Amino acid sequence: MELRSELHSQLLKAIIIPLTILSILPVFLFHINFKEFVNKEQKTDREKMETVTGRILAYKLLNDPDNKVRLNDIIPYINQFDLDIVLYNAKDEVVYAYQTGKDVARTSENYTIKTKNVYNNYNKIGHIEYIYPKTTGFSYRSQTFVAAVLRSFILSLILAYLSSLITSNLLANQLTDDIMAINKSAKEIIKGNYETKDLNSDILEMKALSNNINQIAKNLAVESDKRKEYAQNISHELRTPITNLRVNLELLEAGIVDPDEEYVGMLMEEIDRLTSLIAELNQTFNEFEDNRVEKSTFSLSELVEGIEKSFKPRFDNEDVSLDYKADEDLKIYTDREKLTTIITNLLSNALKACSAGDSVTIETSHVNDRVMISVSDTGIGIKEEDKVNIYERFFRVDDCRNTKENGYGLGLSIVKNYSDMLGATISINSKLNFGSKFTLFFDDDIIV
Repeated sequence: MELRSELHSQLLKAIIIPLTILSILPVFLFHINFKEFVNKEQKTDREKMETVTGRILAYKLLNDPDNKVRLNDIIPYINQFDLDIVLYNAKDEVVYAYQTGKDVARTSENYTIKTKNVYNNYNKIGHIEYIYPKTTGFSYRSQTFVAAVLRSFILSLILAYLSSLITSNLLANQLTDDIMAINKSAKEIIKGNYETKDLNSDILEMKALSNNINQIAKNLAVESDKRKEYAQNISHELRTPITNLRVNLELLEAGIVDPDEEYVGMLMEEIDRLTSLIAELNQTFNEFEDNRVEKSTFSLSELVEGIEKSFKPRFDNEDVSLDYKADEDLKIYTDREKLTTIITNLLSNALKACSAGDSVTIETSHVNDRVMISVSDTGIGIKEEDKVNIYERFFRVDDCRNTKENGYGLGLSIVKNYSDMLGATISINSKLNFGSKFTLFFDDDIIV
């Protein structure tokens, strides 16, 4: 079943069923209570009428059998009920009769006869027959009134059903139109079309859902552009050393150049460059798979000192000094391997930014409830406008005064990703020609 039909059906049920129950119940109760009220009023009036007429008719039997003036007083009561009254004396002789239906009443199922004795000082002096029609004028009018109420109720209920049908249809259309619009946007996103439109809806949840879908589309568009750029950069970075190797090998094959030590060394440098690029690409690819954080307890100073020793020959070869400063030996609990990768990448970047005579310093400290690890250098520095992009893959800071090979733009991307995984934040303080300082901040809850 389509969503619109199902929604329409459920809305109708949700409206009509309670409406029917809430409509029938009051009318049913009204009918019962009104009927009870009519019967009670009719009974009360009959009892009142019987009391009054009984007294007047008893007076006629005892005092003045020919008195018609007092008898006229009971006419309004008996007219109210379309009543026949027959008065008998002690000898069961008819003394007085009002109307002429007694004979018909005694043989008709539409009438009821009630007999009431008349006493004087506990002596029976006669009796009265009250001949009631089963349906009085008052009962008929009440039934007519109830029938009119029921007709009005039925008409109102029909109108309510029609309005419910129209309302549920409008609501179902409005909801499904919004959902279909969002579904259409989702299908376009699946096809790779990330240009979506804002949903014009009065329903806040639908508006929020549409905004979320649009934001997902924008994010996917950005990621798609990054993937394309990523593929282009990888192709470009791989093409350069491979092209160099091919050209030089063709020269060797043609006998144009001699395979001397210097030439072979140059080819080895290209191979090393290609190997380094593949290693860094492999590391950045592993970011997507190696998202597990395997924590252990270790000495931060011991870790940094080991990294410093492994980098010292490379720094000495470039005539760049490398120092380590620690205010205390901290025992920390985090992922040792990922933290090592962060520090080594920061040191590699710092070395690439430095020239002979520059210096790089590693510092670890515990200040203001935070563990800080910083790598600072006195190298070329970073332009202000480049700072926002330094963590993007393949982004490289180029400056004509920095003639050293500045890498492939993958190291800081890995640093940022691993920092996020470890729950750390990283900041940069850099000024062109005055060096850079990268600082990693951990909450001190990593201290053991």
